[in-house]
Formats: sequence, structure tokens, C-alpha cells
Amino acid sequence: MSAITITVDVLKANAGVAALVGTKISVKDGTPTAAPSKIEVEEVNEDEGYMLSGASGFPQTRVTVSCIASSPSVARQIGKAVKAALNDFTGVIGTYWANFQKEGTEYPDSNDDLTIFRLMIDYNLDWKTNG
Repeated sequence: MSAITITVDVLKANAGVAALVGTKISVKDGTPTAAPSKIEVEEVNEDEGYMLSGASGFPQTRVTVSCIASSPSVARQIGKAVKAALNDFTGVIGTYWANFQKEGTEYPDSNDDLTIFRLMIDYNLDWKTNG
């Protein structure tokens, strides 16, 4: 859960993201919450056995950030802000040290009646408690 907390905290701290979605950044749990525009973060997997060379205790986690909007263009705008906030982010956020690396190409999705549009972006996150 710490990887999700780190991701949400980095996004909430970014002015460009906040300008588009305010505080509507949450953990994806399958329950619809705020109306678009918003961001949902979910953990895809975590490998606690993964260790960075020369270090220990760095779980590698893959997270998906879903940029959700009522139009494809707004979903892409949110995605652009997310990438500006997370791409190659390395640093301390709260009580954690984190390093994000974008994974692959973002991919779009929509609901059947084309009223909700999503742009999903995957990241690998190496993290540990700071200190």
C-alpha cells in the first residue's frame, strides 16, 4: 500500500495535476467516487524480492495511474500533467524515498456509452522508507 500512498502524494503535490483534478486523486477500489475529472491509482504488482544493485529493501512496484474525464482530450491533458509529475521523479515524498520510471505506452479506454474516457499510464516504482 505504500507504493500507492507515494504515488497519490506525488500527484497531489504537483500544481499541474491539481489544476486539472483538484484533490480528486484516490486509490482505485472498484467503487465509483468523485465525478470526472479525476485520477485513480492502483497497484498492479509488487516484488519485494527485487533489490537495486548494492542496496537492500527496495520493493519494485508497478502502479497504473488512470486519468478519467468526460472527454478524450481532457483525459489526455490530465495524462500529460501526470507524466510531468511522475516521469523520472526521484526524491523524498513524506517519509519515503521514491523513483518512478514510466513503463511502456499509455493506453486509452472508455465506457460503452462514451461518457467516461480513461488514459492509463503504467509506472515502475522503486521505494523505501526514507532514513
